[in-house]
Amino acid sequence: MLRILMPGLALVISTMAYAGNPDGSKASLRAEKALRKQFKKQLDSTDKKIRYQAGSILIAGNSVVLDIPEQYKFIDSAQTRFILEDLWGNLPDSSVLGMLVRKSFRINNADEEFTYVISHHPIGYVKDHDAGETNYDDLIVELQRNQEKANTRRLEMGYNTMNIVGWAAVPSYDKDNHRVHWAKEIAVTGSDINVLNYEARILGRNSMISFNAVATMPQLEQVKKDLPNVIAIAKFTDGHQYDDFDKRTDSIAELTVGTIITGNAAGQAATRSIISPKIVLGTLVIAGLVSGSFIAFKRKVGRKEA
Repeated sequence: MLRILMPGLALVISTMAYAGNPDGSKASLRAEKALRKQFKKQLDSTDKKIRYQAGSILIAGNSVVLDIPEQYKFIDSAQTRFILEDLWGNLPDSSVLGMLVRKSFRINNADEEFTYVISHHPIGYVKDHDAGETNYDDLIVELQRNQEKANTRRLEMGYNTMNIVGWAAVPSYDKDNHRVHWAKEIAVTGSDINVLNYEARILGRNSMISFNAVATMPQLEQVKKDLPNVIAIAKFTDGHQYDDFDKRTDSIAELTVGTIITGNAAGQAATRSIISPKIVLGTLVIAGLVSGSFIAFKRKVGRKEA
């Protein structure tokens, strides 16, 4: 059974809405409208349980500091994974450390926002000697093949399939700051709006931090303008920076700058593409998760109420 979850709302398509039964279709639409109204109330309540953070935040075992700008706020790992996986229908990812959102962000209107998922990958020191040698036409073909393989797993797990349309922004490496960034346009089964995954990696002594902008293609120019300032908030602390590498003691990653993008050595780039809430809201959902998602969220986020 295919599924995409939307923020706090799984639209259960009525069994009455089958071909050739217009009355059933009308009943289905009425049921859907009622569910939207019901879950709008639940989302309003759930949204109040999110605990946001600001200021300077140490993450990744204190190897990275985030200086959250005034116009943003930070959501921790547990809450972020609930939003991404349980509400927005993305694959589980234990590398996720949190999410950067605008001050205006609310779960009950998340489809109007784009967010930045922040992850940490302790893979070792990434050599950048191949940064100017990669053929990006070949690379996008490789990514598309990887995504086709990933779709098999997505179907087995009950998720909608994705197909990489092409580059939304060709990969670029900033050698001075040890940052690589690129953007993919992704088509999601069941949606007429394509996903934008704009990704950046910041390399450190023995790990890398990733920023993944979760948005849609109409938001491309806005994200491109926003991203440089966003990734600048993350810095490796002293002793963990790229130039602190010690060849006598530190391990070298299997990845290079080129294979960071395909994920071949770490293996997850294609499956890691993230669905945005805008896509979810525009897609019919077949799932028996109407009350389950809300209850799970209350348990995870509301534990400290007592």
